[in-house]
Amino acid sequence: MTKEKLNQREQVAIVVRHIPGCVLQDICEALDMTSSSAGNFLRALTNQGVIIRQHNGTQYVYTVAPGAEIPEADLPFMNQKRADPEKLRAADIGAKKLESRGLWRRAATAYTAILELAGNANEVLQISKRRDACLRKARRA
Repeated sequence: MTKEKLNQREQVAIVVRHIPGCVLQDICEALDMTSSSAGNFLRALTNQGVIIRQHNGTQYVYTVAPGAEIPEADLPFMNQKRADPEKLRAADIGAKKLESRGLWRRAATAYTAILELAGNANEVLQISKRRDACLRKARRA
């Protein structure tokens, strides 16, 4: 771990290494940075060949290029609590069971509770979409 001061471009590269397959919003949240600034740093790192940008059908995801030199450092976001995948999976299964029984409002409430367990912006987005779908189905029923 390095004690030297890191510039923002290096911090963005460290976030991409720490969260493979991250999206712009993950980087913004991790570094408390505007999307404009983070996007500029990502573009520069992509042009330098340090990171790889790929489109997954919905949005661009970023991974570290093989052989890229990124400094070893701990950033403040790395010390925050991580989502427990087992708790998240168990809660998700419970909400899906409610959906399969046609209990849309209860499933939406379960998804709202699951939002607290989400670890990154992608998870929050997916959970929110499922919750909104349940609420739409509840209105129709």
